[in-house]
Amino acid sequence: MSEAVIEVEGVSREYLVGSERVQALREVSFQVAAGQFVAIVGPSGSGKSTLLGILGCMDRPSRGRYRLAGQEVCLLDRDRLAGLRNRQIGFVFQSFHLLPQHTALENVQLPLVYAGTPARERRERALDLLARFGLEQWAAHRPSQLSGGQRQRVAIARALVARPSLLLADEPTGNLDRRTGGELLDLIASLNASGLTALVVTHDPEIAGRAQRILSIRDGELREGEI
Repeated sequence: MSEAVIEVEGVSREYLVGSERVQALREVSFQVAAGQFVAIVGPSGSGKSTLLGILGCMDRPSRGRYRLAGQEVCLLDRDRLAGLRNRQIGFVFQSFHLLPQHTALENVQLPLVYAGTPARERRERALDLLARFGLEQWAAHRPSQLSGGQRQRVAIARALVARPSLLLADEPTGNLDRRTGGELLDLIASLNASGLTALVVTHDPEIAGRAQRILSIRDGELREGEI
């Protein structure tokens, strides 16, 4: 197996809801090798989003260990965690999360703005990705002027502009029609074929069927190869 990008060992996550303790994840362990395409499936409330939040360094486990690209995530302070997240992870959300007042080009550049990348390089890298995804002519358009599929491609370009090692996608076809969702699947598969590690949370059996591995979560417990 290739070097692991994700290493999760005995991860549990608990929340207090009023006086009740809710166990969202229970002793979850798995690895994802560099270059894999993994689907995480499971019913609503099963723990998928909780796991994605931990993998994306937006939440911490109550117990257990998580290493991202060889770094022990739970030992990092907030600033170092933010730096690791910005360098290693690209996020794609179901609702796109594009800034409505900014153009497609400006939205794609945002991670590089936060990273302090010089303006000329930001623009060149963002334009290169928009062109790769067939959106160069839409660079000056705002999200309200784009179709759902175009907005999702802008969101993927933004996720990739900092050249992360890992793409995390949360129900990426959830707001798209079947044809546009299929085009997005082709795009993710193409990115994966070029070496990008992709992990997708989904209810869509077509996405799960295209992945190299399926991780199923039910009641906070993880199983391999089930839908």
